[in-house]
Amino acid sequence: MNDVALLMILALIIGEVWLFINYQDLKKEIRDIKRRYRVDTIKHLPPKTTDEIIGENLRPEDLES
Repeated sequence: MNDVALLMILALIIGEVWLFINYQDLKKEIRDIKRRYRVDTIKHLPPKTTDEIIGENLRPEDLES
């Protein structure tokens, strides 16, 4: 093989390793963002009581009788 072909193969291998490493970091960042969003959402929403859940499904006519 000539030198150009060897350099191209080396560049491909280095590129693949670089992409793999960055992909792992990106997966970690996305997982952290999802975890933070889920925790923030859970913290800011108070739990609903059974009466609140039932009340959402009732119509005003049901409450009068």
